[in-house]
Amino acid sequence: MSFNYTDINESCYSEDGKSLSKVNDTSPHLRISAKCEIIQDKCFYQLYSLISFSFEENPNLTTIGSSSFYECECLTIFNLSSCNGLKLISSRAFFRCYKVSEILFPRGLLEIQYEWCFYQSKYKSIEIHNSFTTIGVRSFFYSKIISIKLPESVKRIENDGFHGCNSMINVTFLGAIDYIGNDAFNYCDNLELIIFPNTSMIVAGQFFISYPSPKVRMSFTCQTFFSSFLVIYRNANVSISYINKSDLIITTQLFIMNSNQTEIYGYWGLNTGLTIPKNVTTIKERAFENSNIYQINFNADSNLSVIENYAFRNCSNLYSFDFSLIALNYIGNESFKDCIKLTYVRFYSSDVVVMSNAFENCINLVNVSNITNVLDGCFSGCTNLTNVEIRERSRVICSKSFANCYSLEYILIPSSVQYVSEYSFLNCIHLKSIKFIETNSLRKISNRSFSGCNSLQNISNFESDKYKCIDNTIYYKNETGDYLTFHLNTSLDKTLFINCSVICSYSFNECNNIYNITILPNTVSLIEKYSFNNCLNLQHINFPLSVETVESHSFYECHSIRCPLIIENTKLDYIRMIVYSGIPRKLIFTCGVYHDTRKLETPYIFRKAATTFLLILYLK
Repeated sequence: MSFNYTDINESCYSEDGKSLSKVNDTSPHLRISAKCEIIQDKCFYQLYSLISFSFEENPNLTTIGSSSFYECECLTIFNLSSCNGLKLISSRAFFRCYKVSEILFPRGLLEIQYEWCFYQSKYKSIEIHNSFTTIGVRSFFYSKIISIKLPESVKRIENDGFHGCNSMINVTFLGAIDYIGNDAFNYCDNLELIIFPNTSMIVAGQFFISYPSPKVRMSFTCQTFFSSFLVIYRNANVSISYINKSDLIITTQLFIMNSNQTEIYGYWGLNTGLTIPKNVTTIKERAFENSNIYQINFNADSNLSVIENYAFRNCSNLYSFDFSLIALNYIGNESFKDCIKLTYVRFYSSDVVVMSNAFENCINLVNVSNITNVLDGCFSGCTNLTNVEIRERSRVICSKSFANCYSLEYILIPSSVQYVSEYSFLNCIHLKSIKFIETNSLRKISNRSFSGCNSLQNISNFESDKYKCIDNTIYYKNETGDYLTFHLNTSLDKTLFINCSVICSYSFNECNNIYNITILPNTVSLIEKYSFNNCLNLQHINFPLSVETVESHSFYECHSIRCPLIIENTKLDYIRMIVYSGIPRKLIFTCGVYHDTRKLETPYIFRKAATTFLLILYLK
């Protein structure tokens, strides 16, 4: 539609034509000079005759002053699209322009200032360009706008920015807003959808969601924080792209929950102390991950039973959490990993399942009590852990469950434990003593369970159907006999009497405190290879007639062996086997075990292996 525009009289402008001060022309369609840079306050104030205005080509307008089109009740359109230099629309500029149905902003506009700038205008759509930064106080107060998309450039929405926009159905944030004031969307009775940007942001204004907006739902692709409980004044529906759940809500306490409020999927507040509602049964995966919370509280009758994987991972300020809840029965993988201020863990129920790495790297954790079963890496890296109470009924202590617990000095293994896995106590450098109940249920223990425990001096004597420990030496038992599998190489034992069927490979690995080994008669039949690997201080060993086989390198790097050396079987092949095990040929002669060296020069094939050698050339 085209109109016949009347140029505004020059007398209405300043001498240089840059400022338009007051217009009383009753022509319905007015044209503003291209020279004009400022439309002064109240310039068209209550000009009831004005229906539309336009500009000469290439206008230089930068500012529309306060109340400049105040109560221009017949004005139907704000076409500012050609004013590319326009930066500011001041307060109440288009206040009560009831008939305006369309607004066209220029691309350079930065700010719509406060106080009813478009109060009660009836336009239904608006396009805000990507230069716009601020929506002022009550800018769109009680306007008839239906939907709005706020570009990435918008960083502030002041108090009541869209207050009372009863026709508004949806709002889209295309970028993070730095500040949203109080009541920004309050009393938008028909608001149905607020779409948040693909980046995190903080909403600080009170009553962002309130009772006068009963249908509103918020849609998120990133976690968004709300600064206080007054921001979300009533529970509201939400959809979150990375949570595959259709009935999510955000509560007034800023928990993301299912509609029944029994599951917590996240916490989107900024408070550091929280109370979990008593009807919550499950804290879902990653719900509080990386949160700044200090303390989690529970009601006495809490129904919490499940904490899923990673639920509190890297809550680096969390120092208090009550694990003694009666209903609690499951704690997921890495659920409290890297909670570096957590100091104490005590479980009430013996039925609590604590999964792998649940408390890994909780470096200030000191006390753990009443835990049932310790799974892989559960307390790995808890460098200040000093007291551990493993509950009776526990069956397993798994791989690396206490790895790098540098402050742990003592631990009691309950009689119910059946499996102690490899590296269970890896690098527990101050662990001095491990006590097993004298009669227990042990079915499997690894030779590497105590690797790196350089201060460990004592493993208590015990016996089960499958194992026994005597003098820090562990034997595996089966129907064919007892197998010596492990001797504690940091024990203070200097002399050891051995009564078993087989001495297994690496069972005395680097046992540098052992000086004297006595194999009792009619016991050992086989000494496996590397059994006494690198026992640098071993001086005396005997070979009773029961020892039928001594495998190659059984005494590898055992350079301190000396006379008396007792070898009861002096047959030539047997002596050759002893030499190949690592005991020097010269020592055998020196100790008077065998005298005819010429017979040792014949080739010998050891245990059917394809290794032929001249013993006269071996270890000269």
